[in-house]
Amino acid sequence: MSQEDARGMGAWVRAAGRSDVGRVRSHNEDSLMACDLSSGERRLGPFDYDLRLGPKGLLLGVADGMGGEAGGELASQICVEEVSHRLLAGGDEREVGERLRRAIEAANERIRQEAQRHPAYQGMGTTITAALLRDSSLWVAQVGDSRAYLVRDREARLLTRDQTLVNYLADLGAEWDVEGENDPRRNILIQAVGTSAVLDVELTRVRLLPGDLVLVCSDGLSNWLQPAELVEVLAADEPLARRCQALIDRANARGGPDNITAVAAQLAGCEGRCRDGTGLGAAEPGGGGRAPGAKR
Repeated sequence: MSQEDARGMGAWVRAAGRSDVGRVRSHNEDSLMACDLSSGERRLGPFDYDLRLGPKGLLLGVADGMGGEAGGELASQICVEEVSHRLLAGGDEREVGERLRRAIEAANERIRQEAQRHPAYQGMGTTITAALLRDSSLWVAQVGDSRAYLVRDREARLLTRDQTLVNYLADLGAEWDVEGENDPRRNILIQAVGTSAVLDVELTRVRLLPGDLVLVCSDGLSNWLQPAELVEVLAADEPLARRCQALIDRANARGGPDNITAVAAQLAGCEGRCRDGTGLGAAEPGGGGRAPGAKR
């Protein structure tokens, strides 16, 4: 290892990811990824490992596909493959947010091309929420409604905002009568990767502290567990992979109507209860406005 690489080595990180088809769907359209950008190790599927955070960081992600036949499954797989490939290929290390944005835009184009070649896949698309832990920062890039949370001091802060029609209308000051948390219209997306030539990737950056835990999940989990429940499960004295599975088990216990995916990473320090944290600071948004697009 070079002196430069040694200087760039950071804290130890535990990382784990699990996915489940749920109790209703016939197949799983969720995909997940973990990629150590320093060593080049990439995992596209369930994973569980510890690593020293290298100078290029750790990339995590969840994609939730949609589309006829096997289209959703294919779209989400293409998305995590393309995004991780693009980040591994390197680039200006000072432009982390732009590299994430360009990687998702490349995935968008690749999915569109695949749909054009195969009529059965027309209309397929996917959400993507990618989180890059690097140095003492967390970068989050989002399209759709897969979520990212930061858990600190037994508090879960939502770092993303669902890109749904309900939220879009709220931004415009319009009212739309939604009948409760389980109203399926809450899940109508205004954009998804692969469904339009124009894509607006939302970027957020926050500072990290020892003991922080990052959770990225599909809406098959977040639709059924409140933030307090996420904290309860994630604060357990269990291996991180078991905590991810426990989240999935809770969603399944409530009917499991959708695919369920949970990806988590925790900085070594205080096991998610870091005493020197003073509460969650404000996120630093880096995205622009949204325009109506894909529906789900």
